[in-house]
Amino acid sequence: RLSISNVRIAGMSACVPANIEENLTLPIFSDEQEARKVIASTGIERHRFVDEDVTASDLSVKAVTKLLDDLGWNADEIDCLYYVCTSRDYIAPQTACILQDRLGLRNDCFVIDLPLGCSGWIYGMSVASSMMSNATFKKGLLIAAETNTQNRSRQDRTVRPLFGDAATVTALEFANNVTPMNFMFGVDGSGYQAVWAKHGGMRHPADVDSVIDVE
Repeated sequence: RLSISNVRIAGMSACVPANIEENLTLPIFSDEQEARKVIASTGIERHRFVDEDVTASDLSVKAVTKLLDDLGWNADEIDCLYYVCTSRDYIAPQTACILQDRLGLRNDCFVIDLPLGCSGWIYGMSVASSMMSNATFKKGLLIAAETNTQNRSRQDRTVRPLFGDAATVTALEFANNVTPMNFMFGVDGSGYQAVWAKHGGMRHPADVDSVIDVE
């Protein structure tokens, strides 16, 4: 358990693509009955997806730009940026470094990628608030973004009905006498293959066969 004081959420913003895909009509299901069973078990009826030339960082820039404008914050006031994403722009460098430049943040701004999935926002909040709680950093941004529709096969029945594309940004600010943030953590990595992207890492490098979308 972790308890963090002196940090508050100043605001939130999101960016989602216009394209919508309905799970009920996905061609990967044998019939409508099968689709309805998946919807009933997951609670997911539809999801958004980006155009081929749009990345998670592109969505993030739009979300951050809007939030800074809404809050009246200037980019040069941001002391730290945490980018939670598994569908990063490149294996290297960190996408957070690229966002520092695109957003016009200071060169001495602390930036870091946190390559986490479903639990990413919670873990990101714990890391960001921990680092900000002693007032070294006054204002920070936590981005959680994904474009998983770009790195999974369109025929993958395991993940296509689940994953969509979007970006959110949470503005954090050092503040005295605010309600503490409390975190509890847990992990079970035994079922990792249920949502893995098998190829592209060092265990299974990408090859020609791995990028063929089999019908």
